[in-house]
Amino acid sequence: MIPLDITLEVASEPQTFAHIRSFDGVVGHAAEVKARIPVGTWLTLQPELYRLAPYLVEKCGFAYHGEVKREQTFDLLLRRED
Repeated sequence: MIPLDITLEVASEPQTFAHIRSFDGVVGHAAEVKARIPVGTWLTLQPELYRLAPYLVEKCGFAYHGEVKREQTFDLLLRRED
């Protein structure tokens, strides 16, 4: 399995957002996601990645917090809870 490319971005207030890129997908990387993304970190999923939301919630400790409008679509807003 190829390691994930995870970048953490600190936004105003401060809030931390994770950006995940993978050459072989996120599924199967639950332990790495939990080890590298701190509790309290936010993640947005664009519509083409909605299918990952149940995996991130069930296996990676994220919780669904709603949707955020970006351009003409809505991204799912998840936050690492445990």
